[in-house]
Amino acid sequence: MHSTCSFLFLIVSTTLLFVTASGQDEACGAIAYGCGAHGRCRLDTQSCGSNCTERCICSDGFDGDDCSIRLDICPDTVSPDGARSCLHGGKCQQKDGGEWTCDCSSAKKGGKMYAGHQCEFAAQVSCEIGKVDSVHAFCTNGGTCNRMVESGEHHPLCDCDANWEGRHCQYAKGSRPVEEPVYAIPGPPAKEGISGGAIFGIVVVCLIVSVTGALYWMRSKGSFKSNIKMPSDYDAKPEPNIKEEVVEASSEFI
Repeated sequence: MHSTCSFLFLIVSTTLLFVTASGQDEACGAIAYGCGAHGRCRLDTQSCGSNCTERCICSDGFDGDDCSIRLDICPDTVSPDGARSCLHGGKCQQKDGGEWTCDCSSAKKGGKMYAGHQCEFAAQVSCEIGKVDSVHAFCTNGGTCNRMVESGEHHPLCDCDANWEGRHCQYAKGSRPVEEPVYAIPGPPAKEGISGGAIFGIVVVCLIVSVTGALYWMRSKGSFKSNIKMPSDYDAKPEPNIKEEVVEASSEFI
């Protein structure tokens, strides 16, 4: 009997230890935004003691802090390990040769850009002066910037350790694609103010108002009169009396 109880106690203890080590599902307390309809909160208890971290475990096909981002599942694999999904907002794209890859230019989470075959690695270091989170000049996986660049300059590339390669150290050694994508340099922000078309319209309106006002003032002062006389302005001359002229001419011959 004693051996049976000891065996059952051992099974229960092992099960509880496994659950504690792998994490447990609990209601989100610290995560103010919750995990949405496509995730559940998990309190990671592995090797953390009483200071554990809550995070969302997303359902298949969803990603993000609150599991609100729908993953883009590509028709074919995008990574050497056979994965087909683009993470953190990345989009599937097909190259001219038919190969599918992830476009990570839209992969962003918490203000940080992501890179890699699946857009799985977050930017850790910004290479752009004055920018904590650069959208094109950054390094991942422990890489360091070859140099710092000003805003608008091209990415200076990263110095990667022995296990990583790529412009941002986003690919495991030996998995770098032949054509590595390049993050576009953001253009200058649009200047606030009146557009050129609006300025032109305002100038035209001002000219029309000015000319109209000047003409009205000249007319009201009597200094604007037409120098062209109409036929009615001339004095009408009486037509000659042909009958009287004939009578006078006849009397001269009598």
